Amino acid sequence: MKDVRPHTHAWRLLQKSVEEKGIHGHGQRVAQYTYAICLAMGMSKERADRIAEAAILHDIGKAVISQDILTKKNLSETEFEMIKNHVQYGYYFLQQENDSFAALAANIAREHHERVDGSGYLGLKGNQIHLEARIVSVADVFDALTSARTYKDVWSFEEGARYILEHAGTYFDMDVVTAFDQAIDQVKTIYETNRAPQNTEATNGERRYRVWMF
Repeated sequence: MKDVRPHTHAWRLLQKSVEEKGIHGHGQRVAQYTYAICLAMGMSKERADRIAEAAILHDIGKAVISQDILTKKNLSETEFEMIKNHVQYGYYFLQQENDSFAALAANIAREHHERVDGSGYLGLKGNQIHLEARIVSVADVFDALTSARTYKDVWSFEEGARYILEHAGTYFDMDVVTAFDQAIDQVKTIYETNRAPQNTEATNGERRYRVWMF
């Protein structure tokens, strides 16, 4: 996979501000996992590259949400709604450009928190969710689970993978999860390559906390 970067200077600035809010490297890792899943689904390298490049921008809407809220452990209902709005902010930013890549990135930004059973942020279900967003959803959740955040401790590789597999057909697209499983060796390589020393001692309560709100 080529080195993925946002296309425009404005997008680079917004993405940088998101990374500086405590989720360093998340966009790049999600792009790498996305690329591996796309190839396992039989996509060409060119299409996989394009989706991975768009995937790096999936959280760009968080640029306008304060770091205090993004890293807060116990959110009020109002604060949670503010964070959920990052999908709409990201869509707005990205769809300003009138080209196919911007449209792809905008759809991913808007829909990456959707669940195939309709219980996601916007209530879209199944094929109402663009395939690319269904792929990024798996990559995003897996990386969030296996990365340390201020509001949660890190899960092990095995626990993160198990969570994805156990929620196939409910949260995640069945075909995407199958591809994730088929690409598990590549996923493990990406995980190991990017892994930094992290605290792996999370309580059950911490593991349940904010599992979907990354």
